[in-house]
Amino acid sequence: MNMTTLLTMAITAALLLPAVTVFTTLNVGKTRKIRVEEKRILSLSIVSTATVIFAIIAYMDFVGPNLYSFIESKMNEIVKFILENKEARFAFDLQNSSDAFATLSLKDTFKEVSSIFPAMVFLWVALISVAEYNLIRLMLFRQHQGKYTLREFKLDYPQFIKFAIIYIIPRVLGGIYKNHILLNIAVNINVLLRILIILEGAAYVINSLAARAGKERIYQQIIGIGLIFIPYGHQALLIIGIFSIGFKMRDKLSQNTSKK
Repeated sequence: MNMTTLLTMAITAALLLPAVTVFTTLNVGKTRKIRVEEKRILSLSIVSTATVIFAIIAYMDFVGPNLYSFIESKMNEIVKFILENKEARFAFDLQNSSDAFATLSLKDTFKEVSSIFPAMVFLWVALISVAEYNLIRLMLFRQHQGKYTLREFKLDYPQFIKFAIIYIIPRVLGGIYKNHILLNIAVNINVLLRILIILEGAAYVINSLAARAGKERIYQQIIGIGLIFIPYGHQALLIIGIFSIGFKMRDKLSQNTSKK
């Protein structure tokens, strides 16, 4: 199989498997008249889909064309285009740099991005799973209740500790044995953990606004999500998320809300 076919298979899996997993799980729950928690459905969807995608990538590495070699060749084409295009050089702030420095700088940047490719796959699959979960629940099952939005997201202290341990083990072992694979695994787990903490921070902001307003409004979601993308917004959410997890601020917020 050529690279185009394998990449098409991976993209198709990312788009279809979450929908199939969500639909099947919801249908089984409806048939048996049991409620399956949103987190369980989404976790199953994300893990199963990511597993299939990584299996396809592993097939590329061991049997078919190598994905990272393909990415590297494409990166070299992009670097060449940027070097030959004045507007592109200006966009990357390389207009006054020599070709040798610009090439080295761009390749280092692309190398860093490609190193977190597994984390990007997980994030992509998670976004697709959440979107398809809400669409299928609403459109096919007519279930307006039980939607999963950023407000429902929660990273509690025990979950945080588990992720931290999963990060520390390959980080320490990779450092001791100078193993680049283990170090790269640690880098990807660190990226995912930071994203989860940022989402926890955004969820706290949304829930705090909802508690003050006395009800859930769409502007609360917009503010929470918007903070992720504005300058220094995600850094602020990272700090809020750390405090929310460490001091159990979400639990205290829920208790205060229930007392009203």
